[in-house]
Amino acid sequence: MEGYKQPANQAALIYGVSVHKFLDCMYKTQRLDVARDAALLEFRKPKYDNRKSPHLSSETHLIPTCFNLWDDYITKDTDYSLVMLQQPCPWCGGDRVLEKGDVPVERICNYCKGNTTMQLPASEVTFEIDYYEDDFIKVVLAGTIDGIGKIANGCYAIRDFKTTSTGDTGQDEYLDDYEMSAQLRFYIFSLKLMGRLHPDSILGQIGNTRIGAFIDGIFLKSKLVSNEYVRSKVFQFSDDELAEFELNLNELIKKLSYYIATGLWQQREGIVNGTCKSGYRKCDFWHACRSGNKAIADTLLARDFVRKEYNPLKHNV
Repeated sequence: MEGYKQPANQAALIYGVSVHKFLDCMYKTQRLDVARDAALLEFRKPKYDNRKSPHLSSETHLIPTCFNLWDDYITKDTDYSLVMLQQPCPWCGGDRVLEKGDVPVERICNYCKGNTTMQLPASEVTFEIDYYEDDFIKVVLAGTIDGIGKIANGCYAIRDFKTTSTGDTGQDEYLDDYEMSAQLRFYIFSLKLMGRLHPDSILGQIGNTRIGAFIDGIFLKSKLVSNEYVRSKVFQFSDDELAEFELNLNELIKKLSYYIATGLWQQREGIVNGTCKSGYRKCDFWHACRSGNKAIADTLLARDFVRKEYNPLKHNV
């Protein structure tokens, strides 16, 4: 809430973001060199290395993984295809102005012909929906969907890529766990909401149909030949389940509004609801929270973190 963020991210997260960047560029440009360079630009950001999994910090592991994923999995997938949406041009970024010294010069992109947008595969689709406002808060639902497409001879479906090097659980167990995640339900709920608010838009029209969701798991191994790419089953959420999600979301918003209105913030409620214990490593804020002293906590936060306004559409920038 206060914008505290670690100076760098874990290597596993950077690896996953780089794979996403590669796939998005490949879908939108069909250029291996452009996609490779985009992935490497992301991958070379500062990161905390994983001593147990050094391959997660290796460019010679990342790039073959990306190439193999595209060649051996994406291009051979005949069961699912992305829909086409009007999106910012990947070549000029929707910007027609090129700065030359102090003189702004307009240019015409060779790809979008100056339109700044193009019909592109629905990869890394961002959305923002005004949802709620009162005297104390305004809530905007925002997110980025890895892929929106259609199953062959079936329904529309949301795809989400997950990279993991975990070996503690089986692949099916890992993938099935996402059926109860907030992320997939949130995406489908958002599309359904667009169907209510903007029924004539492409996403609104998709939202007014039956929508599924699935995970494309990228299981990373130290040896490249052992990498595996596995798809989960298609998860379907009933109207009752989505209504339950909306009810819980509204209750959470009311609670946040109440906290802001009264100043009665619940301190360390994660200890009560279990979110302070992640199960595989300490929370990033563990030391500051454990101090139990605000002055000490503030010192630790100032020492170990940077402060940056939270933007869910640019949270890895």
